[in-house]
Amino acid sequence: MHKVQWRSITVQGSASKNRYLTSFLIQYSDDNSNFYVADDGKIFAGNKNHNEKVTHVFKKPFYAKVIRLMPLTWKGEIELRWDAFY
Repeated sequence: MHKVQWRSITVQGSASKNRYLTSFLIQYSDDNSNFYVADDGKIFAGNKNHNEKVTHVFKKPFYAKVIRLMPLTWKGEIELRWDAFY
């Protein structure tokens, strides 16, 4: 995969159950060894239910080959759908 500039992320809960993230961090890396936190360690707000989509535009877009979504809090069990956009 080529290194691209990531600009936003969208998260959504479970497709069929009341499970979703309520907060998370985003980490990124060029080499899958050294990770950095997006937007200076901002804790991103997640969903309020499992159906809605929540999109966050990064204040500081970043270049990376790897993105990790790190769940912090959730409702039910951790279950989500997400996508990052460049």
